[in-house]
Amino acid sequence: MLKVIILCILLIFCSCKTESSRLGFSVDGIMYDKKNPRAIVEGEILGVGDYIYGAKIIDITRGYVKFEYNNEIFVEELVVSEKDVLKSEKAARRKAKFRKKNSPTMKR
Repeated sequence: MLKVIILCILLIFCSCKTESSRLGFSVDGIMYDKKNPRAIVEGEILGVGDYIYGAKIIDITRGYVKFEYNNEIFVEELVVSEKDVLKSEKAARRKAKFRKKNSPTMKR
């Protein structure tokens, strides 16, 4: 009886979905929208519920895409290069400078 209980527990534990960090897909971009998020995975634009190479996309956030494959959950982060980060920071500084320069001054 004890062996049957242990076997049942092991079967339940093994069938649970686990989360791993890498499936090996390249996530090159994310167009995040609460109602319809999209991701560029291996060069294809995909949404939640779509499949790629047998893996189902189950969640898309601003920073990663979650896949389900063979009853396991995999998380692939957005690939961002250092060059992209520097471009983004430079654009933010130019925008702040422009706003400061063109903001209306309060006159009394």
